[in-house]
Amino acid sequence: NIPGNSESLPDNSVYALSEANENEIWVGTNGGLGLFNKKNESFENFYHNPNDKSSLSGQQVSCILKSKNGSFWISSYGGGLNKFDPDTKTFQRFTSQRNNIPNNTVYSLIEDDQGFLWVSTAKGIARFSPVTGTYDYLIDLPGNYKVNKFPNGNIIFSGPRGMLVFDPNKIKYNSSPPIVSLSKFNINSEVASQVNNDSLKYSLAQKGSVELNHFQNDLDIEFTVAHYSDASKNILSVFLEGYDNNWRSLGSVRNLNYTNLDPGKYILKAKGASAYGVWTEEPILFIIIINPPWWQTWWAYVSYVLVGLGFLYSIRSFELKRQQKNAAIKESKLRAETAEFQAKAAEAQSRVIQAENDRKSQELEEARQLQLSMLPKVLPKVDNLEISVYMKTATEVGGDYYDFAISDDGTLNVGVGDATGHGMQAGTIVTLLKGLFTSEVSKKELLIFLRDTSNAMKNIELGRLMMAFSLLKIKDNYIDNSHYWHIIVCIF
Repeated sequence: NIPGNSESLPDNSVYALSEANENEIWVGTNGGLGLFNKKNESFENFYHNPNDKSSLSGQQVSCILKSKNGSFWISSYGGGLNKFDPDTKTFQRFTSQRNNIPNNTVYSLIEDDQGFLWVSTAKGIARFSPVTGTYDYLIDLPGNYKVNKFPNGNIIFSGPRGMLVFDPNKIKYNSSPPIVSLSKFNINSEVASQVNNDSLKYSLAQKGSVELNHFQNDLDIEFTVAHYSDASKNILSVFLEGYDNNWRSLGSVRNLNYTNLDPGKYILKAKGASAYGVWTEEPILFIIIINPPWWQTWWAYVSYVLVGLGFLYSIRSFELKRQQKNAAIKESKLRAETAEFQAKAAEAQSRVIQAENDRKSQELEEARQLQLSMLPKVLPKVDNLEISVYMKTATEVGGDYYDFAISDDGTLNVGVGDATGHGMQAGTIVTLLKGLFTSEVSKKELLIFLRDTSNAMKNIELGRLMMAFSLLKIKDNYIDNSHYWHIIVCIF
């Protein structure tokens, strides 16, 4: 063996050799099985893998046998028998747990003329059938016995207790299987017949059944394996379906115990073998039903589901009502805030409108006062004339206007007018005319003043802004008058 070299010998301790063919040799070692290639002088190795059921069942190979039909059988210390498949390069296992061979520690094996394998195990020498995969004859010689076969077909085993030579073709054995029956069934350390015979409805016969409560889950069971030819060597195997993973070989032990079984249905199977390796054809069956506690029954689970759904429904209903209540509160607050906002907006708009109206009223009043300020504050005094005026102003700025001016020669100039429109437009016309009247009327003849004033106002291009105007020039007892539009002068 070369560490790190996968093509070297598996282990330096070699226990078995067998020629595979003219180019290859099987080598059994303490650390696995190797197939040696003579041409390239390398090994193809096979090892035991506990996670791979098709691998070698044991790491320590004890013997290698090539049968008459070309099959290779490999035995191991602690792993039972293996049959090699050259096509898939995998192994079929035959163990005490699965095939009820006497023991998994196999020291040697040989094939007789009928094709049976004789194996030496830690519990005796057995005849193994490759066809059925079980043994059917057992010789009480446990230990490490080596084996060989004479040309006449006789087999010789030699070991700790001497030698055994026999003709396998002449061996006669009892082919009758043993009878397996249930002899005792204890529940929580009480015999079933003493617990409650009416309610349990148990039967200790074959294919019987028993129904138990959830607290009756500690079972002590005992079997009888009846075969009157060397009865002490009868063996028992059991399998509790729903609990065990594989058959359990109890050997000469007849009782077994199961504690704290979960509620459910179990099928207890038992079979036996005689000292000659003859197994019962069909295992006996015993049905065990452990009922669940009431809180683990189907109707209890349905109740749990209904209660849970009801609880979830209640939570959901409460949450929906809470959300609706919160939504209503929020909506009410929103409506109140909206109403308050609208009221404030209306109040603000009202204040804006009122402020605008106050501003306009103030401007109009200022304009009206400006208009009134353009009217004469003092009436002129002229001999032979008595002058008085009366004018009723509107509440808004109008275009009404009158004025006086005395020329240097004593002529009294009287102007009366009415501008178009109201407000700023009328005020603009009155202001212009006031300026022209004050500065020019005393210097110009009546018609010339009217002409120049008209042209001046046209040149300013005020559009449709106009004024109906009447001008009087009074000197001594003479009056010159001229007017536009509807201004009427009455002389009494």
